[in-house]
Amino acid sequence: MDLLETLKGYVTPDLIGKAATMLGESESGVSKAVGGILPTVLGGLLGKSSSTEGANELMGMFSGGAYDGSVLDNVSGLLGDAPTALPETGGELLGSLFGDKTGGISNLISSFSGLKGSSVSSLLGMAAPLVMGLVGRQVSSQGLGATGLQSLLMSQKDNITAALPAGLGSMLGLGSLPDMGGQTAGDFGGTAASTRPAAANHVQDENQNSNWWLWLLLLAGLVFAVFYFLRGCNNEPETGAAVTDTVTAISMDTVTVMERILSVTGEDLGGMMTKALAGGTKIRIPEKGVESRLVAFIEDSSRAVDNTTWFDFDRLLFDTGKSTLKFDSSGTEEQLANVVAILKAHPQAELKIGGYTDNTGDAKANTKLSGDRAKAVMAELAARGIAAGRLAAEGYGDQYPVAGNDTEDGKAKNRRVSLRLTKK
Repeated sequence: MDLLETLKGYVTPDLIGKAATMLGESESGVSKAVGGILPTVLGGLLGKSSSTEGANELMGMFSGGAYDGSVLDNVSGLLGDAPTALPETGGELLGSLFGDKTGGISNLISSFSGLKGSSVSSLLGMAAPLVMGLVGRQVSSQGLGATGLQSLLMSQKDNITAALPAGLGSMLGLGSLPDMGGQTAGDFGGTAASTRPAAANHVQDENQNSNWWLWLLLLAGLVFAVFYFLRGCNNEPETGAAVTDTVTAISMDTVTVMERILSVTGEDLGGMMTKALAGGTKIRIPEKGVESRLVAFIEDSSRAVDNTTWFDFDRLLFDTGKSTLKFDSSGTEEQLANVVAILKAHPQAELKIGGYTDNTGDAKANTKLSGDRAKAVMAELAARGIAAGRLAAEGYGDQYPVAGNDTEDGKAKNRRVSLRLTKK
């Protein structure tokens, strides 16, 4: 069974129209949002089931009887009487599937579809029980256990990832999931304690034993990466101030060292908070992060736009020496989605994005790299629905340093991507 196509069959044009009317949104926008939400919820199930603990937790939810598929017999009932409020069951499900990524996911789908954040939240809350109902019915009808559930969802991986809006696959961590070797849900069954047939286990053990050297190589690479990381950070800030984050980060799945583009200051970003924007959209942001400072500047009528007020991105990742944004960190995706939401809430606002480097290496190459990074960020904002005419980008290389380049800490402060308002 193609789970995604089956789910789409339950979301009829009549249902879309009713939801659009109750949410005060366009039918085309709701249809587009649902087209991104269904694979997103399936992707959340897939990601959660990839671990034994997660699969067993899902099995416990299915065995409880709340997701036996009965919802499929009355899908319109999911709209309830007040669809602008997130359904309680759906809200709990989303927290279980996505954790603290829920806000970022909602923001991304909002940017993708053009709907208000509150509308996307409602649709997510209504879609979650529908998806669980369909999967629960398959679990019950096929007598699947935890490993059977894993196989069922893994068999849908290609369909799910192909249908996801850009960036969500990385946010959900689906790219790192292994293939199941062509096995289907029919290869597994029984209760939650079910295991693979003995022959399959035997083959798996042989593969693990024969590939021991790969794990050794991976460990060696990790040790090297950690050494490189520590060597680059062996100078403490001369002021003795606490640094918000390091300038490098290690990706544990690829064992590569990446630059973290940060404004390194003497204070941290504070705790996470929910900020309500004009129009009702809500975003999840650090209380001292770039999003919070940008919104405060826009909303403060006493502060005029100028050429000197820049705000440093604090959660973007790039490949070392490249302009390729890394989306295997939820911070990168969430921060871009938040900036998009802010710009949509303030349609008169326009931005310029600036890229900067330290003075290491060739100045001409640094200017090009900084410009390419600024343009990469601008392109991501445009791809999420911000008109190109509202955006500009420029690379400044090692010009305009904010700290000395004689220490690693100073260089870290100078390697940054920033934005400033050109109109508000």
